[in-house]
Amino acid sequence: AGQGPLMYGLVALAIAVVVLFPRLTKAIPSSLAALLVVSALAIGLNLHTLRVGDLADISGALPHFSLPTAPFTLEMVRVVLPYAVVIALVGLIESLLTMTVLDEMGGKKGNGNRESIAQGAGNAVCGLFGCFAGCAMIGQSIINFTSGGRGRISGTVGAILLILFVVSLSRYIGLLPVAALAGVMLVVCYNTFE
Repeated sequence: AGQGPLMYGLVALAIAVVVLFPRLTKAIPSSLAALLVVSALAIGLNLHTLRVGDLADISGALPHFSLPTAPFTLEMVRVVLPYAVVIALVGLIESLLTMTVLDEMGGKKGNGNRESIAQGAGNAVCGLFGCFAGCAMIGQSIINFTSGGRGRISGTVGAILLILFVVSLSRYIGLLPVAALAGVMLVVCYNTFE
């Protein structure tokens, strides 16, 4: 379910809303408007399309603090270290690339050393809560920037609001059509290469 013409039509609608909505008003970010319009249409008309809840279970629970239970041996370090270094480097490269893209868009110069230290510290803390390692993402950062976010606080507020949204509205997140998210991300990808 959710494949074929219906999915493509909803993706096209999401793209159209993202592109055309700023001509009506800039008070609401066009990506949010696209999510709302496509979701309202899919839910209101009970369209049988692929939804976020079909792909993953969203519990809405916060992670708990826990120390690693794996035995800390030389053999474990030998096996894990190469993968850890590769993952850390990929994340760091993506973060620094994102910083460079935003530097070009906004005309300000970021501090790569500070970004690297903050990312390492953040990922170390995430590991203590059983979370996945993370890095700056070009798509999310461009959405934030084009929606008016310019300072450090915009990313922090975005992260806090995302946590609150997932925890308090997890049952509604599952209703979001994947087509709406795909349409928004296709526009972000296009704008990234523009």
